[in-house]
Amino acid sequence: MTAVLRAAWLIARKDFTIEARSREIIATAAFFAVACVLVFAFSLVTDGRAPEGVAAGVLWVRVAFLGTLSVLRLFVRRRP
Repeated sequence: MTAVLRAAWLIARKDFTIEARSREIIATAAFFAVACVLVFAFSLVTDGRAPEGVAAGVLWVRVAFLGTLSVLRLFVRRRP
């Protein structure tokens, strides 16, 4: 079990090092966050106010989409 955790740590450290150098996912995630805010703002706001109780749903939708986007980018990087 220790060998598996060590291997997982080494892979995660390598991925974080690559991301720290390229900052590709950070820029993509920032653009996606701004796009989500704009889409939800234009679709939900009426008369200058957002309906009550939608903030949590919007946050979770954004987190789910952003997680999917980030994971997909990691798999694309693995191709030879």
